[in-house]
This record gives sequence, C-alpha cells and structure tokens, in this order.
Amino acid sequence: MSAGLRELADRQWKEYQARQPGTCFSDPEFMLNLPEAYALQSAVSALRIAAGEHVIGYKIGCTGPGTVAQFGMKGPIRAYLYDSEIHRSGERLNSADFANLAVEAEMALRLGDDGRVAAAFPVIELHHFVFPGGAGRQQRLERRDCLARPNVDLVRLS
Repeated sequence: MSAGLRELADRQWKEYQARQPGTCFSDPEFMLNLPEAYALQSAVSALRIAAGEHVIGYKIGCTGPGTVAQFGMKGPIRAYLYDSEIHRSGERLNSADFANLAVEAEMALRLGDDGRVAAAFPVIELHHFVFPGGAGRQQRLERRDCLARPNVDLVRLS
C-alpha cells in the first residue's frame, strides 16, 4: 500500500468517526478510479478491523436505474458491513450519529455454506447520505451502512 493511500485511509477513518465522511471528495481536483476507490475502501476496512470491528458481510448497492441515474454511475458498488452497525429491532438510535441521515428499505440475503441463498429478509438501512462534489463520480459515493433486521436474531456471518 502506498503512503498516500495509507494517509488517505487514515483521514477517511477519522472523518467517519467524526461524522464528517468523505471531505476529500469535495475537492474537484481529487479523483480516484474504481480500483483505487476499492483499494481505499479495503484500507479503511483494515483500520476498522484493527480498531476491533468485524466484517460480517457485504452490501451490493446502487443497482436500480433510479439510483444509477441519480449518481451518474455505470453499475453497482460493493461495501463492507460491520458488526458495530447492526442494530436490533426496537433499539433506540440517535439521528445525530449520522451525517444527513438517510433511511432505505432493503432486502438482505444470507448465503449458506454451499453459496446458495439460505434466507431472505427485509432490513432497514440507515446511512450517512453524503455525496460531495455532485453526481457523476461513482467513487465519491460515501456510504457507511447500518442495518436493523426486525424480529430476527443477529447471526455472525464470518
């Protein structure tokens, strides 16, 4: 990992903790290609894991035509899901913990050991809705997701 990527990952992680995610993307000169954006995402994930979080799954997002058009994307994106972002139904959350709270209804899948869908269930996604720099720049989509699964016990996927 390059020193620049390491520095940027550290910045991203600190900004996320301060609920000010993605400020580097406000600079119109700042640009990452998709492989660089995923390398940054992996580097931030390593920092979160080092801080004690656990990856429990993955999110595939921005698949619908409306979302693709809204953000000027060419296809879906992938992000990590962490144990610290899973909440039980009925748990009280503070909207101040989010930068511009967004709420979305989603579907989740649990895959079995054979890679087939073992369960499908509704979830509510809560995330920072921050898209600095305007539409048309896929790598600027800054999402850190939380899920609440109504009436389903949480199961570690790792």
